Amino acid sequence: MEKRPTMAFDPDDKNNVRHFKHGVWDFYEDISDKKTILQLPFLSRFKVLAKAYTDLPHVTRMLKDILSIEGVPFYFFLFIVFKFILAFMPAISLWYSGQLLVMVSHAGYFADLECSMG
Repeated sequence: MEKRPTMAFDPDDKNNVRHFKHGVWDFYEDISDKKTILQLPFLSRFKVLAKAYTDLPHVTRMLKDILSIEGVPFYFFLFIVFKFILAFMPAISLWYSGQLLVMVSHAGYFADLECSMG
C-alpha cells in the first residue's frame, strides 16, 4: 500500500475535514481545531493577537531596517497618508450618495424643482 504524503489540508481526511455540497459546489471545512471541549468565539481572535504579539519584535526590526534607507521615510509617510485617505473614500462616497438621495426625495416630495434655463 502506497503511503500518501501529508498535506496541510487533506480533503479526504474525515477526522479533520467536513465535506458538504451546496448545489454544484463542494465545500470543505477544516474542523481540526474545533475539537476542543470549550469553544469560545473570542478564542481564535486571541490566538491571532497572541501570534501578532510574539511577532512584534520582528515587525519593529523590519520597519527600522526599511526606514533606515535614505529617502524611504518620506515616501513611507506618503504611503501611509494615502492609504489612510483611501480607506475613507468608500465612506465619503456613501455619504455623498446619501445626500443625493435626500435631495432627490426632497425634490420629489415637495415638487419644487427649479428648471431655469438661462
